[in-house]
Amino acid sequence: VLDCIEFNKRFRYADVAADVAFLLMDLDFRQASSFGYYFINAYLVQTDDFNLLSVLNFYKIYRAYVRGKISSFESELKEIPLHQQVEAKERARRYFDLAYSYLSSKQPMLFATTGLIGTGKSTIANALAAKIGAVVIRSDAVRKHLLGLRPKEHLYAPFGKGAYKSDITHKVYETILCLASDVLSYGFSVIIDASFSREKYRKMVVELAHKVKCPYYFILCQCNEEIIKARLKEREKKGKDISNGYFQLLSTFKQYFEPLKEEKKITVRTEQPLERNIKKILSSF
Repeated sequence: VLDCIEFNKRFRYADVAADVAFLLMDLDFRQASSFGYYFINAYLVQTDDFNLLSVLNFYKIYRAYVRGKISSFESELKEIPLHQQVEAKERARRYFDLAYSYLSSKQPMLFATTGLIGTGKSTIANALAAKIGAVVIRSDAVRKHLLGLRPKEHLYAPFGKGAYKSDITHKVYETILCLASDVLSYGFSVIIDASFSREKYRKMVVELAHKVKCPYYFILCQCNEEIIKARLKEREKKGKDISNGYFQLLSTFKQYFEPLKEEKKITVRTEQPLERNIKKILSSF
């Protein structure tokens, strides 16, 4: 929404990050931060603009401070009733406290989902991200951006062929870990949403966590096979999900999947209610 600013080019043309930050700050102010993380992670899937995160808190501070300043001015207006002045003063305090909170540094954490296709890894990743305030890096989106495709363009290919050849998959994981390193350096926790079906890719996660000295966990998603098959058929029927894991790949994927040896893992059964699984994850670290 442009509020009559089109006459001024300095106002009309601004950094997209500033507008994204404005929305996220407003959601934080209204105690709706989880919606903000759903938004930013959906935005990143579409744009691949992870560099935006490097200035996100800067713009959130700026936006909160400006709103606080406006409320401060309002609190001193003699033309409005006293109770409105008091409300404006309290609102200003809340905005300034919010701006200050963006300066606080918490140690970011690194999570990586792992499991067969159709086990609900993306559902778990997005729900956990909204709960703890984390950035999701989704392998399906990264693969498509690397190949110059839109997120919802489908890549139906036999296992290990075409867009899923081993060299391309290796490049996808390299890119994911590079992005994760950047996002962690910006101060955000990261959830890598990928299958991590091979031990060599899991080792890359461990190496990154040791390098940047942050806690890490693997989230192993498991599910009844009949439910997995039903999910994959439904996904293929709807054709709306950016994932390309389809029903015919399941048996081959199972043979290819290497058992998880890592001790720092949290296992969830995704036939269970989502909220129960998120509570289990949160109680594990």
